[in-house]
Amino acid sequence: MLNKVQQAFLTLLRSGLWDSPIDDLSIFPLDKEEWKNLYSISMAQTVEGIVYEGMLKLPPAFLPHKIFQLRWTVRVEQIERQNKLMAEILVQIDDIFKEEDIPFTLLKGLSLASLYEKPLLRSSGDIDLYFDSIKDFKRANALIRSKNIQVNTGALNSSIYLWKSCEVEHHTKMMDILNPFKQRYIKKLINAEKGFYRKLKIQEKTINGISWTLAHIQTNSHILKHYLGFGIGLRQFCDVARLYKKSISEIDKLKLQAHYKKLGILDWMYMVNNLLIQYLGLSKNFLPFENHPEQDAKWLLNDVLIAGNFGFHDTRYAQHSDNLKENRQRNNALERVVPHLLNAKKYAPAEAFWFPIFKTRDRLIGHKE
Repeated sequence: MLNKVQQAFLTLLRSGLWDSPIDDLSIFPLDKEEWKNLYSISMAQTVEGIVYEGMLKLPPAFLPHKIFQLRWTVRVEQIERQNKLMAEILVQIDDIFKEEDIPFTLLKGLSLASLYEKPLLRSSGDIDLYFDSIKDFKRANALIRSKNIQVNTGALNSSIYLWKSCEVEHHTKMMDILNPFKQRYIKKLINAEKGFYRKLKIQEKTINGISWTLAHIQTNSHILKHYLGFGIGLRQFCDVARLYKKSISEIDKLKLQAHYKKLGILDWMYMVNNLLIQYLGLSKNFLPFENHPEQDAKWLLNDVLIAGNFGFHDTRYAQHSDNLKENRQRNNALERVVPHLLNAKKYAPAEAFWFPIFKTRDRLIGHKE
């Protein structure tokens, strides 16, 4: 059972996500402590900009104190500035790569933000670039190093570095599907979709983006990968909801379902979609599936609300640390990850099996999370 603050949080999130009126005013007003807790949830789920938009749709009598509103406004302005900076950095990187004829494709982040009514309000983490060939991947890493920037090795053989104040990742793996027996299928799918790659406008520059079909699978497999670990936040589910709405006329529903079935995560997708419908207000008209079974997604929502964004905000384990900084390092791995693996085993058994194997390998060879 969701408590009052959680219900209010989801109500404002739905309003901001769809730019729609508040669908349930009976939960309001909230007192000072309740607003403080709601703000904390919004921060933990990295959807404070979207929830802020919902809050502004409340009747004046239900709004929080003006000082609290001002604090939230300042935070939203920070998000907007960071998004503008990330776009500038992406354009700079695009310029230097084009000079050396190094092609890349933008994944996640800024490409998903463009699907929102107000893109600048989506909290963005880093810039993810995909390189179709190992040769281009290595050339890109070498070019960045030539700028006296340290390039580190991340999970799944990715590369990570800081460009100014922004984290950038280079990938040779587009999909977060770990099952090794599905990699040939994924490669064929990516090759088949190349003719449908989209052109994205970032600060008047044209940046390559993946096809709608690949965007669906990439975004959802990313959610599954992180859920199998320390957890995932609602921001990524909001991304999926917006993706569904924007691409519904561009997707072949039967083919997309067939891809998920072949990849072994169709049952997981049914559960994700039920969460979007039941708690984020997604209209069934935007579901990119046919014959979608209805299931209670409350258990998944509870896991997401507890863990927060990438598991950084799981307060159950803060007590094991002297400070919250250690909690951001996501301690108590076994205790936190095993329940997720057991929960997901029913819906994506192969991914739940391979996840700990690949994570153990990455740790043994020193790859960063």
